[in-house]
Amino acid sequence: VDVIQQAYRTGQGKIIMQGIISGEDSAGNPVSELENARRLIITEIPYGLNKSTLLTQIAEGVRNGKIQGISDLRDESDYEGMRIVITITRGYRAPQALEQLLSKTSLKSTYGVISLALVNGEPDYLSLPRILTLFIEHRLEVITRRTRFELKKRQSRLHIVEGLLKALDAIDQVIKIIRSSRTTDTARANLMKKLNLSQQQATAILDMQLRRLAALERKKLLEERKELARRIKYLLALLKSEARQLAVVIEETEEIKEQYATPRKTVILEIEGKDGLVTKEDLMRPKGPQVIAATTRGNLYRVPAKNFSGRQTKGLGKRAVDAPLFTLKTGPDDKVLLVSNKGRAWFGPVYRVPDKTDGAGFGLKKGEIIISASVVKPDTYLILAATNGKAKRTLIGDLSGSEGNWNTVMGGLKEDQRVIVAGLSDGSSRVMLFTRKGKAIKFKESAVNPQASGSATGVAAIKLAQGDAIIAGAITPVDEKDYWVILVSETG
Repeated sequence: VDVIQQAYRTGQGKIIMQGIISGEDSAGNPVSELENARRLIITEIPYGLNKSTLLTQIAEGVRNGKIQGISDLRDESDYEGMRIVITITRGYRAPQALEQLLSKTSLKSTYGVISLALVNGEPDYLSLPRILTLFIEHRLEVITRRTRFELKKRQSRLHIVEGLLKALDAIDQVIKIIRSSRTTDTARANLMKKLNLSQQQATAILDMQLRRLAALERKKLLEERKELARRIKYLLALLKSEARQLAVVIEETEEIKEQYATPRKTVILEIEGKDGLVTKEDLMRPKGPQVIAATTRGNLYRVPAKNFSGRQTKGLGKRAVDAPLFTLKTGPDDKVLLVSNKGRAWFGPVYRVPDKTDGAGFGLKKGEIIISASVVKPDTYLILAATNGKAKRTLIGDLSGSEGNWNTVMGGLKEDQRVIVAGLSDGSSRVMLFTRKGKAIKFKESAVNPQASGSATGVAAIKLAQGDAIIAGAITPVDEKDYWVILVSETG
């Protein structure tokens, strides 16, 4: 920010640019912490840098020993975009390798800013306010010249239309004058004299064939005259008012913004000489608290908390209403856990939750919906209960390897069985379950031994009669005195 402000203030400066880098583990799964990465993935490079040049710089740096800790370099770019894969040598850390790449190659580079331009024929370094002032002055001049040109054109046409209306009012006389005149000049002079027309009006009448002149519709000419008069009035007012001209500048600039605005594609470091590393995660990190919402139709979206209303909205599909089923407020750096009714979970940083998507767009299967969302805290447990009467408890640390992907967290579910209860606990909570046939049970979560394997099926939490199933439940804190349970039957 400092160097950008300097460039904007003085018209001179330099901006440090860096490609966009993310990390993956050895299996190719994204990781949120670069420290855990075994591969570096470059998806964008600084402005003006050729990809082949960067690949050559990296390869030569590894070959001559200037860059260490890299065992493999592959270009996997295709029509979908750039993807340069750098594999980290065993025994080296990804941040170490990245620091060398940034210092020994053009992956991190400096772009000079020189706002030098001719102003009234004289070269000058322009600050951003000065550029904007000159631009506005230029736009005002363009609008003035454009308006004058259009005004002259409209006034000329109005003059012709008024002449044609006079000719229509005396069409028989016009035809007689034209036929009785031996030359065009004579006809023009007679029309000007007898109908009180200008030379331009008389010429326009003579340029038309008689049958076309006779076929002119008076109503259309009157409408055209009215529209021309209205437009001329507007143009005259525009020329007289700089405020109106500035309003046009704003309107046209907004149109350009809507048409051409695109997200920034280059990471700009905040402070010149900054030692910290900028990764793709830094670029994607949201600003301020976020709200994650799952909706009644299986859609999922993330919005800044300040923009969230919680009201029903038009959905992503063609049907009219899509209301939030539940919401979760998070911080910009939080990691979240999403659990589906089919015993799968997604674990990762909040920025990986899409701005807006349907279930399929976020990796959900047909008939699968998100039933729980939680902010992940260290040393907590994921508690699950399914319609088959089983419950399961898993330490949150056992899920970290599946970051950024959907993975099974409760196995053994048949096609017609679903996870009903899901949530995080500190290890001291109570679990309540209710069945279709009116049975209920409450127990300490510690009664369920933790299972690390995602395919583990859990343990029997309640004995179910034939045809019975768990249909509801809750995870409550150890201090339950301020909590109530409300039961509603299917008959209301």
